[in-house]
Amino acid sequence: MGPLFPDAGAWPTGRITKYDRAVGDYDKAIDLNPKLAKAFRNRSVAYDRKGEHDKAIRDLTRVIDLNPDSPRAYCDRGIARDHKGDYDHAIRDYSKAIALDPKFAKAYHNRAVMHFHKRNYKSARADVNAAQALGYKVNPTFLELLRKASPDN
Repeated sequence: MGPLFPDAGAWPTGRITKYDRAVGDYDKAIDLNPKLAKAFRNRSVAYDRKGEHDKAIRDLTRVIDLNPDSPRAYCDRGIARDHKGDYDHAIRDYSKAIALDPKFAKAYHNRAVMHFHKRNYKSARADVNAAQALGYKVNPTFLELLRKASPDN
């Protein structure tokens, strides 16, 4: 893309991207401290942005191993599983995040989206309602899609 677009992302040009550099930096941090959960979490974001979802999931599983009571870690792994298209496991991760923190509105919202993808509109509606009750601002377009998909709810 040249110098006009220095932050264009992970284009398949064979060049090193900012995400490749980030992975390298976090590799070094993890080498220095293999129990640094934040480095694993941040590296997972770079992997996910590169489309390397299995690596992101692996890193987030390590975060969970280090911090098993972290609802954010389960939510983040759910996001990576969503990006991979693994909705069933994403739902499990969001459910675990909610079990750890019943007021985690983003986890309810994200689980609603997974239920929507699986055409389980009743569960999607219940999770949207829970997210909204906790103050989460749900995208109006998603609400309209859900309404159209499940007019009885």
